[in-house]
Amino acid sequence: MALKPLDSKAAQQCIVLSKLLLELAQKEEWQRFEALLAKRDRLLKPIVTQDYAASDADAVRGMVGQIQALDKQTQSLVETNKHRALESLRGDATKKKAVSAYQKAQRRY
Repeated sequence: MALKPLDSKAAQQCIVLSKLLLELAQKEEWQRFEALLAKRDRLLKPIVTQDYAASDADAVRGMVGQIQALDKQTQSLVETNKHRALESLRGDATKKKAVSAYQKAQRRY
């Protein structure tokens, strides 16, 4: 199987999309985040699954390293938001239970 050269245009686009994903996570724009993540992953998959010539090894490592660093920051924001959302949902459930209990108590008296 012949080794393919790194598609530097696609690699750069993956890095740009990874930066945009981080920005969207910072802004908590989750619908746009999901759509862009799917696009970035489709573009990234063929890049990371093919074999490259030794002459491209440093470029591939650099590109993957940049994307991993950006993804690590993005993942941290996603996890923080996830925990906040879960706490909010738990709080809403507790409030609903309290309101229900109050309404039941009022009906009794």
